[in-house]
Amino acid sequence: MGFSKVLAVPQELADSVGARYVDESVPLQQRIIELSDKLKAVRDPEARFAFAGQVFRSALARLRQNAAGNPSFAPSELAARGKALEADLIKMAAHPARVRFDAGSWWQKPLAATNDVVRLMANGATFGQSDKFTAGMHSLVSDKSYDELLAAEQAETEDAEDRAGSAGVAANLLGAFATGHGLQSAGLTFTGRLGAEGLKGLPGLFARSATAAADGAMFGGVDAALNGRDIVREMATGALLGAGGNVLAEGLGAIGRQIATRIARESRPAVFDAEGVVAPQPSLAVAEDARASTRQTVDSIGDTENSPAAGDIGTGAFSLVHPGRYKSNKALRKEWEQKHGQPWPKDPDTGRNMDVSHEIPLSDGGPDHISNIRPRTRADHIKRHQDAGDYVRWSNRRYQGS
Repeated sequence: MGFSKVLAVPQELADSVGARYVDESVPLQQRIIELSDKLKAVRDPEARFAFAGQVFRSALARLRQNAAGNPSFAPSELAARGKALEADLIKMAAHPARVRFDAGSWWQKPLAATNDVVRLMANGATFGQSDKFTAGMHSLVSDKSYDELLAAEQAETEDAEDRAGSAGVAANLLGAFATGHGLQSAGLTFTGRLGAEGLKGLPGLFARSATAAADGAMFGGVDAALNGRDIVREMATGALLGAGGNVLAEGLGAIGRQIATRIARESRPAVFDAEGVVAPQPSLAVAEDARASTRQTVDSIGDTENSPAAGDIGTGAFSLVHPGRYKSNKALRKEWEQKHGQPWPKDPDTGRNMDVSHEIPLSDGGPDHISNIRPRTRADHIKRHQDAGDYVRWSNRRYQGS
């Protein structure tokens, strides 16, 4: 019934354990804990399944014996209990530490789970060498040999992996990521080097994937060398995972940005005109015209030091964050400081940089250029636009066009 017939332990022991497991005078939780502890002590999986098979046959024989002396014990009930017994023992033989954990007291579980996560993260962070390191440290103060201590540590790690399941895989990967991130921050990896981060398009994707592949090959080779595995195969696997992981990450990132942009566009609030009718939203073509208008204006001004007259500035459509923004505030402040030979002023009310205020607003076609800016406090900047009625005018224009 799913078990090998190889005898793993003396039959007398299997009979005793089997009889104990089906003894209903003992609480079920206690029986599960006792049997899972015995199975967990058998480290070899094949021997553990053989032991579980012996226990199953002995327990089933005891169930049949009990049923024979109990007229109310129907054959169908005996068959159902036999199937449940087999399923329980197969699960216990496959995951003894997990079954033992599930049957334990609730207050012990958070402590055990925390210890498992820390152990598995340390194992991932040290390329699987944390057991050796811990055994080496304990051997300095223990009367046991290093090999005995190492076997005990490795057994604890195996049990932690069994208890944690998929969470253990995540903890191991998190530890490995922490090590990789630390090495990258220290400049000891290929990622972020060779100018790959500054490249755009397919050349950039290829370059970044190549550096990720190089890192994957390096980590795979180190891990294989420390754990006695095939170095060439592990390096090839690491390179493939590194390159593939980078392509997947960048692809998902691009998709996420597109989704976020679309959601932001669709979630813009409706604006009503004077008659209470919802005004139409501007099309993408209108926004693109605004970008072209602003860029064209900036190109026509060039690097002149004189502020342009209002009549020389073209007019374009405007959104609350102008789509044709040419430079960042930081860049404009830096240019202003270079031109005037003094630091950009601080806002006395906030202690932060004053706002970059455009003399001719971007919404009215003003250029995003040093010749069209001046520092203003946040309060003055807002008041200036309020006094001019800019916010209301821009909001209406946003959805109706200029």
